[in-house]
Amino acid sequence: MTTLPWQHSHWTHLHSYIQQQRIPQALLITGGKGVGKMELAKQFAGALLCEQPNADSHACGHCHSCLLLKAQTHPDFMLLQPDEGKTSIAIDQIRSLITKLNLKPQFERYRVVILNPADKLNNASANAFLKCLEEPNERTVIVLISERQSKLPATIRSRCQKLAIAMPDKNYSVELVKNSIRKRRHCRVIRIGTRCAVIGIKLC
Repeated sequence: MTTLPWQHSHWTHLHSYIQQQRIPQALLITGGKGVGKMELAKQFAGALLCEQPNADSHACGHCHSCLLLKAQTHPDFMLLQPDEGKTSIAIDQIRSLITKLNLKPQFERYRVVILNPADKLNNASANAFLKCLEEPNERTVIVLISERQSKLPATIRSRCQKLAIAMPDKNYSVELVKNSIRKRRHCRVIRIGTRCAVIGIKLC
């Protein structure tokens, strides 16, 4: 997975965590809709799970762990979000998570949990989730994603390292489109707040 152009500084920050072996037990990624919070969270998860990460800490993409992650069958990766048809993350989901986290990771690397969006925790589930942060589990990293971090309890926010992704400038986005066309790249549509920019990411 390629780092989005406006996220290079953010990846450098995460890369330094990995290089210095100072992986945060909980990371809160914030930013407006469409800035690529989930993309960055998945990249970080892939880097932590990969058996042979690249020099810049990106996942290699071809080891056993990477293939499991791509197939969405990695036993040490969990994505927590509201159940279909629900508007919040229920306390039963958190209880189930706590039960799983009480077991050791199955692989030798890390175990990664992504909560998206974390601000959909209700009062009961937020209180239960706080236990995960107060009593860290072995080799477990929890990544919270939120557009509205103010809706998260202060007790949760205070226990997280924070990474804020700013909205890309419109002119910068337009320049990315031009460069993508020049380099004959495949393009995909990424919604940036209320704007929509076509940004080339994958080379032909």
